[in-house]
Amino acid sequence: MSHRLSYSLIALAALPSIAMVPPAYAGTAEEPSDHANMQAGGDAHSASSPAVSPEEISNQGKSLLNDGKYGEAVQCFRLAAEQGVIDAQYNMGVCYYHGLGVEQNTTEAVKWYRLAAQQGDAEAQCFLGECYEKGIGVAKNATEAVMWYRKAAQQEDAMAQCFLGACYYGGVGVPKNASEAVKWYRLAAEQGLADAQYNLAVCYEKGDGVEMNATEAMKWYRLAAEQGVAEAEYFLGVCYYNGTGVPKNVTEAVEWYRLAAYQGHAGAQFNLGVCYEHGIGIEKNVTRAAMWYRYAAAQGHKDAEKALRENF
Repeated sequence: MSHRLSYSLIALAALPSIAMVPPAYAGTAEEPSDHANMQAGGDAHSASSPAVSPEEISNQGKSLLNDGKYGEAVQCFRLAAEQGVIDAQYNMGVCYYHGLGVEQNTTEAVKWYRLAAQQGDAEAQCFLGECYEKGIGVAKNATEAVMWYRKAAQQEDAMAQCFLGACYYGGVGVPKNASEAVKWYRLAAEQGLADAQYNLAVCYEKGDGVEMNATEAMKWYRLAAEQGVAEAEYFLGVCYYNGTGVPKNVTEAVEWYRLAAYQGHAGAQFNLGVCYEHGIGIEKNVTRAAMWYRYAAAQGHKDAEKALRENF
């Protein structure tokens, strides 16, 4: 079973909401004329506004980005990034990757991610690793991907830990090593990362890199399912249906199948159809059974196609 790594490169919603910094980009306010100073008693003073630091400009860029003012945000980020502000460099990568306030350019995104990553920013290191793994804006290079994932993972970046675990699980850029995969999955899972929790559950269910343990598998499936991971919801339903790692409870199974089915999981849609057709854990309803079979069949689920041919 391939492990689940469904993250987009950047989660914009994760950017912090920072209070607006006064937009004083110019270092000096307009000074009064000599004539005006003389009229005021000849005591001329320089009317300079307080200097605004590059970090403050970067923070204002974050506020503008969160407000959807992408062009203005990019101006702030660029000004701060060119002065070495790590957050600004990272967010320039965000803007170029998604085409926010600038024309989308993944090569330029990688350039800015790299600058932030080289200064030790864990998120930038993680996303740079993903660019190398997938060949986004840079030539695909699994070894380079693992290097950047590891740097971020060692700083306790949960996403990087999960990605590094997946590299070990699949032998991408490193020799395949399920035990090492489990180690990194666990670190990320214990930080609450849903995909890592799901991957760790799979390892416990199959005995990959860890002793097979249905109870532990169930525990991690539940944690991932409670965060809305459709695959985990489906497997949790299977566990309740079969009584694997938990007392058999077909009514509970139906509820988890339903949650996954509504997210478009074909296996859950088929299983929910079976439950409706035969009245397992829910009142029998052949109309709803046929509906869920059709949803699953539309995704190419062979058993659902067969059920529709033979029974409806």
